[in-house]
Amino acid sequence: MTASQFEKLKKFKTVSFALWNSDSNKFSDTHCIKEKMRSLHGNVLILGLNPSREINFLENFHCRSGIYDKWYAEAFSKKPFRGAFMTDLISYPESDSKKIVARWRRNNNFRKNNIKNLKKQFDFLRIQNPAIVCIGQITNLLFEDFLRNYPRFSNSDIHHIKHPNGYRQNGRREIFIRDVEEIGRKINFKK
Repeated sequence: MTASQFEKLKKFKTVSFALWNSDSNKFSDTHCIKEKMRSLHGNVLILGLNPSREINFLENFHCRSGIYDKWYAEAFSKKPFRGAFMTDLISYPESDSKKIVARWRRNNNFRKNNIKNLKKQFDFLRIQNPAIVCIGQITNLLFEDFLRNYPRFSNSDIHHIKHPNGYRQNGRREIFIRDVEEIGRKINFKK
């Protein structure tokens, strides 16, 4: 990641990276991301559905109040994820995923604008065929719409992990982390 790329990405509120401060009291402190810019990469893209609330650059997946952000920190802090590009498919904040999916499906301009926004983010990264991890089945399904409009990533290695909410219902944080590690082993094997 170059300083120029990093600067260009600042205009996208959903952009963040898989780096967290290891001090649990400073979990949401994103200064470590800026300080370790050389560790940032686009070899792996971690893609969520949308932010549940208003956020700023680098806050996504790093909020102290984020229910699952500690899960993400624990699961995605290891290779090949460490330093990976993280963002959301849809930049609009909404806590109810059913509402966001309905809007995506019925509002063509909403869908086109979010696809355009994500394309711009990926274009700034200037990468080819990254491994992509979609968080949640809904993200995975809607990302197929994106790929039809952005065939550059159609040959990418695409993986799917259930949203942590599905694990929470079973009380299984450890299984979520294990499933992410399994995806990491597949990515390492192919790279």
